[in-house]
Amino acid sequence: MYKENAAEEVWTEQEYVMLGLARETEWAEAYADYHPECPMGGIYLEFLRREMITAQGKL
Repeated sequence: MYKENAAEEVWTEQEYVMLGLARETEWAEAYADYHPECPMGGIYLEFLRREMITAQGKL
């Protein structure tokens, strides 16, 4: 039987945070590669990496 919210039963809130950070980090890496002249891209990427490290400690 198909459950509409089956994914919500599998993932914890912390895991959702990690998934969101991973997706955003992937985007930020691509942006920083395509726009190396933009310092904010690199700053944002570093911020996301630090947030992922912090979030991993909470899993």
